[in-house]
Amino acid sequence: MPKKPRAASRKARVPTEEERITIEMQREANRQKKIEDGLRDEEEKRTARLDAILKIANEHDMSLFDIFEDFLVTKDRAKSSQVSRMLLNRGDRLLELIKKRQPAIFEHNVILGIRQRIAAETASLADAFRLIQGASVIGTVSDFSLATIPKKASTIAPTLCDFLSNAAGIPNDLNGLHAGSTATTQVPVR
Repeated sequence: MPKKPRAASRKARVPTEEERITIEMQREANRQKKIEDGLRDEEEKRTARLDAILKIANEHDMSLFDIFEDFLVTKDRAKSSQVSRMLLNRGDRLLELIKKRQPAIFEHNVILGIRQRIAAETASLADAFRLIQGASVIGTVSDFSLATIPKKASTIAPTLCDFLSNAAGIPNDLNGLHAGSTATTQVPVR
């Protein structure tokens, strides 16, 4: 069988710099349009979901707060577990959204929480450092030694110790005395 003659090979024309820029700009415009369309679609889906939830809430004479509260205080183990998992996995995001939406309320509640924690730790610390009537002098001196006080205080009141050490400009760990503390209160020192 005879071979077919090959078609003359043509060299592809190389686009000019201006054409390359135009092509790239068109590609970028298409990518941007897809992103915008996706965002618009996502916002429409989100709005539809919210409308459906609000419709159900209204049909049951419930407010948005009622829905949140019911989920947060439920005694049903399965639902409670699901809420706990959600808070563990996405609680930071929820707080971030609350802070963005209502910064004054968020900050007020953070400050209130810190005040309550420090007040509770201060009361515990005061109880721990009360003199015991009838205790031996050696025991009392040992309980109130410079080596014992910071260790005991950082165990009983980690938030208060962190706050005071930051305010005083002392390293947060008090030379490792309260390693393992879960408190994260940070006060900038100026």
